[in-house]
Amino acid sequence: MKNNNTILIIEDEDILRITLTDELEDFGFKVYSVDNSEEALKIIENKHIDAVVTDYQLNDKLNGIEILDYIKKYDKSIAVILMTAFGTVNNAVDAMKKGADDYLTKPFEPDELIMVLKRVVKIGQLEKENIQLKERLTNQYSIKNLISESSQMQELAKKIAIIAPSDEIILITGETGTGKNRLATTIHEISNRNRKPFVEISCASLSSQLLESELFGHEKGSFTGATKSKKGKFELAAGGTLFLDEVDDIPLDLQVKILRFIQEKEFERVGGSASIKVDVRIVAATKKNLLGLVKEKLFREDLYYRLNVIPFVLPPLRERKEDIPLLVNKFLSDSCPTCDVVELDPNVMDVFINYSWPGNIRELKHIVKRLVLIGQCQRITLDMIPSELLSENSKLCFDLQENMNYNLIMSNIEKELLINALQKANGNKSKAADLLNIKLSTFRDKLSKHNLQ
Repeated sequence: MKNNNTILIIEDEDILRITLTDELEDFGFKVYSVDNSEEALKIIENKHIDAVVTDYQLNDKLNGIEILDYIKKYDKSIAVILMTAFGTVNNAVDAMKKGADDYLTKPFEPDELIMVLKRVVKIGQLEKENIQLKERLTNQYSIKNLISESSQMQELAKKIAIIAPSDEIILITGETGTGKNRLATTIHEISNRNRKPFVEISCASLSSQLLESELFGHEKGSFTGATKSKKGKFELAAGGTLFLDEVDDIPLDLQVKILRFIQEKEFERVGGSASIKVDVRIVAATKKNLLGLVKEKLFREDLYYRLNVIPFVLPPLRERKEDIPLLVNKFLSDSCPTCDVVELDPNVMDVFINYSWPGNIRELKHIVKRLVLIGQCQRITLDMIPSELLSENSKLCFDLQENMNYNLIMSNIEKELLINALQKANGNKSKAADLLNIKLSTFRDKLSKHNLQ
């Protein structure tokens, strides 16, 4: 019988120590055995130990209780079992109160010790797994790619912490700019595959032949320009994660080959006949409704259900506005790493929160970077804000500040009003003027003023 557990025996009676060592090794444990505390502590500090079996009475510097105290301070996950003579049972009970996991009264059969070890080691493993899960949940927002206070993202992070360590296929759905790539990277980073490659490929705008070669590789001479053999993304991601972005753009004929890989974990290179097996976890992403594409016969139904094992939906930024201040501060720091603080006028944050962000997080990041450059890493004021952001902020209350450029702010708002009026009037200037309740001549003058002719 084999197991992965390592036991340390501390016993100064040679016959008992040798007997227990032999019995535990026969059962399948890896065993270290010593007759003194000094050697025992060296092993504990330098080896992975699951459980320690120590005599209560040792003719040594430390007794069993003192060794117990040391172990529980050093690593609480190590189980400790005390062996005690009949006359010291009360001391063993006291040791249980101090953290010992169990005790055995001498003399005992080796089978009794094995039963106790199996139990305490199993409990220790469960406790370790529980601690690891709690750490994942506790640290979910220390993950650099998931910065959020919104309830939607917090629930998503909990789901990630539970699912990421598995090998299940994940399908991420979200609008452009919501962070699908970053989420895929995060899943890989906290998975059990994080020491292996994370390989990504965008399936958009590639011909069927080129995409097949990129995914599965090709043999020399398999097509014009194939001057040498090449590994594809599946081979390069062996043992790790393959991120298929824009999976909705995969041609139907190639979808069959991806489905086969999911089912059989093997493929052939373009122009090759040898089957290649690789262990790869797939994370796919799309900005489209894949089920809708299935109904339109533009995406294979069987592949859809194979990919949609664990669905993650990334909400657009307009549905998680409480995250905007966090993201803005992060992007400010990233855009000007040499500055301690980039000052932001309060009204600028109001504009950010009230804007709908059609480009989502990506748009916010680019806007912040642009403003940092304009403000030269010092101060971002309202007059620096692009006009398209101001058009959705007509209800803002502007606090009076020394550095506000009132004329520029009002000019931007007026320009947006003219544009919106023209859009609603389908370009008809007379109707647009009526919407704004001004004369047509006045409307034309304002168009000329803002170069909107």
